[in-house]
Amino acid sequence: TQTELKLNDSSVLKDARSININGVVALLVEALKEERSLREAERETFETRLAALEKGIERA
Repeated sequence: TQTELKLNDSSVLKDARSININGVVALLVEALKEERSLREAERETFETRLAALEKGIERA
């Protein structure tokens, strides 16, 4: 948004701009959820492969 802002020294900034962070926070939360989901899937794949390798070593 764009607005006029009065500063502590009583001066006025006529072209102050700001960002509503509520929407940004929501996007970041969703991105983190997605990242966590991807990491969990990668971990499960890794654990499955590791278990298969361990079984192969036990048979050898």
